[in-house]
Amino acid sequence: MKYNINWEENLPKLIHEWGPLHTDPPLHLTTTPDIFSGENNILTDSELIFKWPPVSSEIDPGSITHPNTDVLVERGKKVCSAFFGESFTYGDSMATTIKSVGEQRFRYDNFSYRMNNNLGGHFSRLLDTDYLLKAVPGQSNVGILMGLESSIEYLSNTYDKVYVVVQLTETGRDWKHETADSEELIGLRGNSFYDYFVNYENWFSDKLNKLQEQYPNCEFIVWRNFTRWLGGDFGNIKTIDKVMIEYFYELTLKYGSDKIVNSLKKKYGDTLPVSVGGNPHWEDISKSGLGGFFHKDTESIQCILDECDKWEKAMDWMKDSNNIFEDRGAYHPSLIGHRIFTEYIIGSLNL
Repeated sequence: MKYNINWEENLPKLIHEWGPLHTDPPLHLTTTPDIFSGENNILTDSELIFKWPPVSSEIDPGSITHPNTDVLVERGKKVCSAFFGESFTYGDSMATTIKSVGEQRFRYDNFSYRMNNNLGGHFSRLLDTDYLLKAVPGQSNVGILMGLESSIEYLSNTYDKVYVVVQLTETGRDWKHETADSEELIGLRGNSFYDYFVNYENWFSDKLNKLQEQYPNCEFIVWRNFTRWLGGDFGNIKTIDKVMIEYFYELTLKYGSDKIVNSLKKKYGDTLPVSVGGNPHWEDISKSGLGGFFHKDTESIQCILDECDKWEKAMDWMKDSNNIFEDRGAYHPSLIGHRIFTEYIIGSLNL
């Protein structure tokens, strides 16, 4: 089945009825909106292949154990959509709860709901493909890359065509601990503070371009969730121009009421501030033994402070936007957010 969801018609209704800012009382999305009714379940008549057991993020081992982070949904198609990322790709807000058993914390997964309504679920349904999800909440870019490298040969040999959709998360997660790539990462430091981030994008894109050359039936697509692009050269790799939260903010300004728009512009500006990295990770640089990342001069320190300010503003907006992000004051895309951004990716690439 093919779907034609006209977001130009539906977005004003969604934003006005559910509100992008906190309301009193708060508005909560508790049921699937009618605009998704009639769409088929991608798991129906599919063969599911799981990698077991559940895992924790490599940057925080022993924390929350996440189930079903590596799943192949075989629907009998010749094309596969393979999604690699962290919690934003996983579908962290998709009706999953975290419970404690003694000193351990486990995620209880509403598997069918999450797999059908996260980015890859919508993407594979709209393009009528098989679906591989390989995403661990809290994962770093290096971890995401390792997951891709371990899967791509099988995918290329199994399918006529593969859409390889890769999420770039905050660079700071790679500072959490030393990996086989740590020495390479230290070598990316340039003469100024932002040189590192540009060089990092080039380093990451170089790895993807080599994989694309090696596996020509794989089409690579890269997107960012809440950190901005720094102008790296991705060559033949397709990139989604707008960062996810930046795109959501633009839509809210476009379709929100005058009251909402004026409130947002007063608090955040005409465009949402998007940082190069999250506040919690700056202190990890010295702890991890990777202290050579940045110069410790006044200019660099001021840049870090500026980036922290942008990060805090973006996080505040995400917590305030109950229709686009999960409605518990957290940061992950809601059902609506996943669908909107999937449509944006597909539209951007003219798929």
